[in-house]
Amino acid sequence: MVDLRLKEARTIIAKELQRSGIDTPELEADYIITHVCDIDMVHLFVDSSRILTSDEVNKISDIVKMRAGGKPLQYIIGEWEFYSMPFLVGEGVLIPRPDTEVLVDRAIDILNARGGKPVVADLCSGSGCIAIAIKKNVPSARVIAVEYSPKAVEYLIKNKARNNVNIEEVVADVCRESTLGGMPIFDMVVANPPYLNKNDIDNLQREVTFEPREALYASSDGLKFYREITSIWTEQIKHGGTLMYEIGQGQHDDVRQIMLDNGITNIKFEEDMNGIIRLVYGRINRE
Repeated sequence: MVDLRLKEARTIIAKELQRSGIDTPELEADYIITHVCDIDMVHLFVDSSRILTSDEVNKISDIVKMRAGGKPLQYIIGEWEFYSMPFLVGEGVLIPRPDTEVLVDRAIDILNARGGKPVVADLCSGSGCIAIAIKKNVPSARVIAVEYSPKAVEYLIKNKARNNVNIEEVVADVCRESTLGGMPIFDMVVANPPYLNKNDIDNLQREVTFEPREALYASSDGLKFYREITSIWTEQIKHGGTLMYEIGQGQHDDVRQIMLDNGITNIKFEEDMNGIIRLVYGRINRE
């Protein structure tokens, strides 16, 4: 690519990505150009006649080759937006997804309605996107992010600095009762745990195969983490507190039953932007 203008580069990139089977080639072309040229989306179109430098052309070419090979764009760029905040991501940590914003929306609503200084645990925290978004929008909250993967914790620590929030990270297995040692009593526990079953894992999209398997696969039925977290962590939540899960498609009735079996009441579902039930949450009732 020589003497390319932005608008021409956008067309060429999109066509190459489309040939490689990328679902949203135009959108990804925009992300690639704005990243390499350090411009926003507005300037991509306002300055569409600007000629790319040879260095920009080479960088774009390298990125397009990696993306055409299936590597997630988020990993290539190294940063992705979640809840209008930037999050550093890379191999070894799950990529934040828009579907998860449903959980954050509801958690913030509940916490703000209750007021005070709530104590919140974010289990299987990964990049820290949920914990950081909650803390950013409920500054009075004490937020503890629990994550088992040392690699993911590295990103979590970088992301709390990147977004200038003070959350506490705990490197531990959420499925071990010993992890509760020294933990406070929580007003809310949220979790976006691994929830893919064997069939899901065997039929992953190409891009998803680059993400850490341990952050995706749960068990043959996909419900292991819901069973174990609910059994272990419910007793650590105060009366009237909330347990909240992101779930996989079609898991809502099973997760609801797990919660009912552990004495959780007033269980509700919420859908994501695609109309899929993505959130299950309920109230801790000790009466």
